This record gives sequence, structure tokens and C-alpha cells, in this order.
Amino acid sequence: MKKIVRLISAVICFFQLNVQAEEPKEYTFAINSAVTPLLHAAFINETIKTVERSVAPAKLKVLYVELPELERLIENHQTDFFISTAATIRRYQDLGARDVLTASSPFSKNPNRSEGSLFIVKAGRSDINSISDLKDKRAAAGRPTAFGMYLAAMGEIAADGYDPKTFFKSTQFYGLNRDQIIKDVLDGKADVGILRACYLEDAVNRKVVTTDQLKFINLKNDPEHICLHSTRLYPNWSFGSNPSVPPAVLSAVAAGLIAQKPVGIGLYWSVASDFTAIDNLLKSLQLGSYQRFSKEWFWQRIIEYRFWVLGTLAAFALLLIHSFIVSRTVNIKTQELKESLKRESQSFHEAQEAHRRLMKMQRAAVVGQISSLIAHELNQPLAGIKLYARTLQRAKDSGTLTEDKLGTALAEIRTDADLAAAIVERVRSYAKGARSERVSSEVSELVNKAVREFKRQSGERVEVKLTQAQPVHVIVNPLEFELVIINLLRNAAQALQELGVSNPKVDLTIRRSDNSAMITIEDNGHIEKETIAKLSELVNKAVREFKRQSGERVEVKLTQAQPVHVIVNPLEFELVIINLLRNAAQALQELGVSNPKVDLTIRRSDNSAMITIEDNGHIEKETIAKLSEPTNSTKADGLGLGLQIVRSIIENHGGKISFSQATSGGLRVEIRLPVQEETK
Repeated sequence: MKKIVRLISAVICFFQLNVQAEEPKEYTFAINSAVTPLLHAAFINETIKTVERSVAPAKLKVLYVELPELERLIENHQTDFFISTAATIRRYQDLGARDVLTASSPFSKNPNRSEGSLFIVKAGRSDINSISDLKDKRAAAGRPTAFGMYLAAMGEIAADGYDPKTFFKSTQFYGLNRDQIIKDVLDGKADVGILRACYLEDAVNRKVVTTDQLKFINLKNDPEHICLHSTRLYPNWSFGSNPSVPPAVLSAVAAGLIAQKPVGIGLYWSVASDFTAIDNLLKSLQLGSYQRFSKEWFWQRIIEYRFWVLGTLAAFALLLIHSFIVSRTVNIKTQELKESLKRESQSFHEAQEAHRRLMKMQRAAVVGQISSLIAHELNQPLAGIKLYARTLQRAKDSGTLTEDKLGTALAEIRTDADLAAAIVERVRSYAKGARSERVSSEVSELVNKAVREFKRQSGERVEVKLTQAQPVHVIVNPLEFELVIINLLRNAAQALQELGVSNPKVDLTIRRSDNSAMITIEDNGHIEKETIAKLSELVNKAVREFKRQSGERVEVKLTQAQPVHVIVNPLEFELVIINLLRNAAQALQELGVSNPKVDLTIRRSDNSAMITIEDNGHIEKETIAKLSEPTNSTKADGLGLGLQIVRSIIENHGGKISFSQATSGGLRVEIRLPVQEETK
């Protein structure tokens, strides 16, 4: 026991010694020496104190350096924190520098739009009125890397389509001696001076100059900024960091600076959310990362490392010669093998193509099975939505619309819309080959749920009687099974309504037969047969419905030489015409045809009725060939179900549909149906 206690004591002492021996880390904080006179000494001093508190117990080493030295420290990762212009930090973002916070001042309400430049010329210079007039003039500015005193102005010149490198005849740089810039303009030593936004106001307050002594070029009107400026505005001076700072320390520093109260003239740290303008400026001036990957930078590196480059090129040349000799030898020895591989590859592609055709045939079979599901399932929710919309309209027109009626109708519309969306998604999953999830379920529970949903949709207009001898369990997808029952009940109800049965009834029986579950649905009506219809009447009705749905954006012209009668299901045939007209309208809209037209012709050819639909668009012959393939669609996200359903309906009526290119260049669709002689 004593040995264990001594061991634990030794471990504790070891960790204590290690903790005591660990020296606090020292962080470096480099500050652009120009920041103090441009911002405010009290603001910088308070910032230093905040950072010191945030990194404690680590020490903070503060450096005031000129901009070139600061850039070197950032580039070589020799400083952890730094304050400089936002442009300086963004220039080194590809090397890990990050702008954490941005200084905000009372001069600008938006930290994204705070910094800019001002073009000044001597009053009375009638020859200088715009940026274009500054071409080939003498300029006075701060430094080549100073943002407000030079770079922002150069960005504005570049935005006007000029080359900043050759724009001015000469440029005299004065660093932080901004008063000398104003003096040179007044003395005529410089034609134009570039000042940081808000410096002119400071100079006027200090009696250095009066506004009537100067003329301002390309002034911008920005209600969020109170100072005169000639350029677009950018984020202000920023607080940045290098990747050397741990996330926890950086978070503590940022939180401390954000909580710092306004100092001096009302300066405080905030977050600038948009540096796009600065990035675009750096790109136009080829600075920062854009400079490091420019042609000039590339050739400078080539010259700097020329001996290494020459050695590498020589070694690469020897390697190429060696590779050529080896490759030639190998090519000669393996020519027969390549031919064999080519034949094998061709056989493989042929097998792939055969497999693709087989899969399309399988998908076509699936589409043929579910096409009726689309027509039947979508009809009920759409009819429900239409019914509730009409009810709302009647209530509005009669002045009886209440909050309760509106809420109830909107809830039902939303339910029917969700059901329609679910149906569409299920159909798409079928066509894509997605497997449905199946679970063990008791048949009567699923049937009762389907009956309740059917009564909710249709009301109590049809009596549904359910009979079950014993419980029966099946493995099915519950949603799909319920849709089947609802669809069959709905078909029965619609048939009974159309027949005008006074006491509509549906008997539903569940029983087990050997290893099968038997569900029987019987109604007390009879089946209605297809009717002989006048083709022009059906087409005209379909055209009117299409125009009602789409408006009058497409001109539809119907031409008929003589009356033609056919035996069809009127609703299905109208859906065929509406679908084809809608496809033509969408194609013309996508092509941007200014006067979209569709010509629809009805004629008789021997024992066939011919319906031709032509649009004035343009379609490639390769696309026409694909339209005859099952499940093919010209739409990027389409499954080809629309055309497949149209084809199925036409073929079920003993007809055929074909596609070709019209003489105008558009799509020509031709439908051929058997003619029924008119009975007297």
C-alpha cells in the first residue's frame, strides 16, 4: 500500500514540475506605423490592452513597423496578429492571413464601405473634369502600397479601362506627409493629388487648405459615408491573424475586441462581411496572389532559379530520350496485344450496348404498368384542389368567406397537394428502378385506413361495406397498397356517379385462400363503353383547355378538310392532345421563338384518321430519333413518361404515333387512328 501511495505522489510531482517548467507562449503583434496617425492613438492603445488580456498568461510583443516590413512579417509567418489596411491582409490570404475584424468609424455606417480615395486638383483647372482628363498628368500620392492614398485610386482608373501602370506621366510619393500632397497641387508641382477619404476634412479643420482652393474629380454620392471620395468604398483598417494562432486564443481575442467600447473619435471593432470589392481591386491591379501567379512573377522566378531550371530541363530531356527508346521497343513487341485488347474492348462495348437496350426495354415495361397510376392517382387530388378553389371563389363572390372556411379549404388543398407530390415522387422512383420498403401488415388495418382516406376525399356519397372472415397478414409497402385500394374505390365511385345510381354501394371482402390474401371489390353499377366521338370536337375541346391552362402565349391553328369520327375514350384523347401541345409550347419557349405557332390538321386517309401537330421551332434529327425510344426525354430531368403515356393511349386505341421534322424545321407529330363510320 505504501508503495502505491509513493508512486501516486511521484506522478503528481512529475506533472506539477512539468506545468511549472512550461513557459507561457509569446505572441507577436505587428502594427502598421501609419495606423496611429490615420486612426487614433487611444484606439490602438486600447486594442493592445484588449489583446494582452485575451492572450494572458502568454506575453504579447508589440511591433510598430513600416508597411514593407509588415508585409515581410506576414508573408514569413513571423507575426501572429497584425493591424493594417484590409487590402494588405487580403493580399496574403493565400498564404494563410485572415481578416478577423474591421475598424468602424462614425464617418461610415457600413463597415464594408468605409475606405476610399479622393482625387484633388487646383481650383480653376478647366482642363481636368473627369478621370479621363487625368491621363498623362503628374500625380502626388502616399506610397505605392498605401490603400487609401494610392491603390483605391488606381483601382478606379483600372475600372475605367485604363492601364494603371502607364496612366500617369509621373507619380511623386510622400509616405505619410499628406499635407505635402496638397501643397504640391496648390503650387502646381502636381496636376492631381490622391488623398485618403476623410483626410481632406481633417486638413480643412487644421487650416491647411480651404475647399474653395481645390477641385474634386469623379465625386461619388454615398449616403452611408459623410466624407468626400472619388472611388468606390472598401472595408476599413483591419485586425488580422496568421494560422499560428490557436482557434481558442483567436476566439478570445475577437470576443474581447468586439466587446471593446468606442474610443477616441468613436472608433470600434466590428465585422466586415463583404471583401469582394477589395478582391476585385487586387485582381485588376495584379497584386497579392494575383501577382504571385502572373506572367511577370513567373518569369522573375525563372530568372531567379535559372540554374535549377536548366538542370531540371536537361535531366527531363535525357529522361524523354530514354523513354522514347524504351517506348518504341515496347510498342513493337506489344502491337499484337493492343490489337487483341482492341477487339476485346469492342466486344465489351457491344455487350454494354445490348445491356443498355435491354434495360430500356425493362423500363418501358415498368412505365407501361405505372402510366395508368399517374392518370388515376393525380386526378383526385387535382380535382380536390379545383373543388376547394371554386368553393373559396364562390364564398368570396357571395361575401360569405370566413376565417374558418378559408383555413379548412387551405388545409384540404395543402393535403391534396402533398398527396399529388407524393404520387409523382413514387412514379419517378418506379421509373428509376428504386426499391420500395416492404413490411408485414394486417390487411384489414391497411384497407380501413384507405377507406377512411377515400371518404375524406370524396365525402360519404358512397356506402362502403367491409367484410373479413379472419385476420390476414401480408408483406407490402403500406403507402402503395393504400393507394391501390383508394384508386379502386375512387374508380368505382366515379363510375356509379356517372351512371346516376341512386344508392351507390361498394362491397369490400377480405379472405384467405390457401397461401394468398384475397381482396374483392364490387359495386352495384355497370361498366361504360367507349363512345363514337367527332374528332374535331375533341380536338377543339383540348385546345380550349390548353389555352385556359397556358394562356394565349402560343397561337394554335386548327384545319380540317372533312368531319372524321373515331372510337376513343374522350378524356384520354383530350389528355393526349393537351400533352403534345404543352410539349410544343415548352420547346418554343426554350428556343426563344418570338411568334410561337402550332398548326393542327385533321384529315382522313383511307380508313384512318390523321392528326398532325407542327410547331415553328427547330429540332435536330438525332433528337427526333430518340423520341421513339422508350422512357427517353429531351428534358434534363425528365423520364420520358409523358410521351410514353401518350404512346400507350394511342396504341391502346389501335393507333400509331410517329415523329419527324417539319418543312419549317420544327417537330412534326403524326397520330393515326382507325376511322369509325358515322351511324345515322
